[in-house]
Amino acid sequence: MAKALKLMVKESTDRFVISGLNPRNKSGIRSDPIGKRFSQLKSERGFGPNHVFHSIRKTVITIMEKENVAKRTIDELVGNITPYNIKAFSSMKEQKKAIEMLAYPLENL
Repeated sequence: MAKALKLMVKESTDRFVISGLNPRNKSGIRSDPIGKRFSQLKSERGFGPNHVFHSIRKTVITIMEKENVAKRTIDELVGNITPYNIKAFSSMKEQKKAIEMLAYPLENL
């Protein structure tokens, strides 16, 4: 994944990791095309207005908390800003173990 990220940064044409996103709203929000695509895909698959991107994120956090994953590991995986210095970050092994604990509760679908 680090190689892919480095390649994305190297090949960026606009100084952003995900290059080439053109704003589609009046405020110039770059993530708007991604949000619209997510909404389109979830609707095509039968998910309604109660299923939003942040509900998936919250489910991941909840599952990891119930599995007693360290808060710093959860924060790193879901992109929360953490106050830890680089030496305090969890290892890739810890992150992999946390990801492997994810099992989406299908009865909620």
